[in-house]
Amino acid sequence: MKETTEKIIAEQNKRNEIRSTMKKFLKLWKQRDFKGMVKLCQLTWTSTTDAEQRLIQYLGNYRLNNHTDINISFVNDAAVCAAVHFEADIYDATVRMTQHMKLCARVICESKPYQPSETGQWGINPESLFHSIIKN
Repeated sequence: MKETTEKIIAEQNKRNEIRSTMKKFLKLWKQRDFKGMVKLCQLTWTSTTDAEQRLIQYLGNYRLNNHTDINISFVNDAAVCAAVHFEADIYDATVRMTQHMKLCARVICESKPYQPSETGQWGINPESLFHSIIKN
């Protein structure tokens, strides 16, 4: 019984960390603070090239107006990858219109780049968010 309670508490703590990270990321996106957003991205993603420029390439034409509650589901049993679902009104500067979208972003927990870990840092994979936007 105690082990089950501890497991439930640990999973809830992970969900709270993921939700907090995602909310901060969305707030910074709404403010167009790409430098701040990079700090909340997946370690592997930020380690490869100029992350801020890549983030601007992916999300720079899209402006977040608002979003709904965040729903989290774990992608695997190890609980180092989560899918974060939410709805948002996104302004697309390319076509100059706002659309209501159902979006999903992957959030990965890593101790170092390319090293998933349950005790690492949760970070958003912005490419997954971008691909979710262009599917709408």
